[in-house]
Amino acid sequence: MFSGVLPKNFNNNLENLTDVGLSWNSFVGSIPFGIMGNCKNLSVLDLSSNNFHEEIPPGLGNCTRLSILTGHIPPSLGSLTELSKLYISENQLSGRIPPEIGKRRSLKSLLLNSNYLEGEIPSELGMLSNLSTLQLFENSLS
Repeated sequence: MFSGVLPKNFNNNLENLTDVGLSWNSFVGSIPFGIMGNCKNLSVLDLSSNNFHEEIPPGLGNCTRLSILTGHIPPSLGSLTELSKLYISENQLSGRIPPEIGKRRSLKSLLLNSNYLEGEIPSELGMLSNLSTLQLFENSLS
């Protein structure tokens, strides 16, 4: 298990990296923008089960090959056309579920459980016709 803050320049020189798995550690703070640095080949980003408390950098929308994402919920998810699985459970994420997630018709699994999400469940989630797994428990949703 690793702990602490991820370095700001994480992934800056890893052009061929396709999978980043950092789950089940004790990372804290924000997710460094550098993790999106050379993301042209990145298809899997797993940040689940950590203690991140800020959102994924907006640059995530530039990672167009990303198909599996775990971490925090940025509105820029609306531009990830190939996203099929979103696993961002068991973190200390807060705020609302962005309605932009409903634009991802390719989404098959959405795991947002065990966070501090609040507010209404967006009606746009009802548009996810390919969704087979939805977990929203242990939040403050209405």
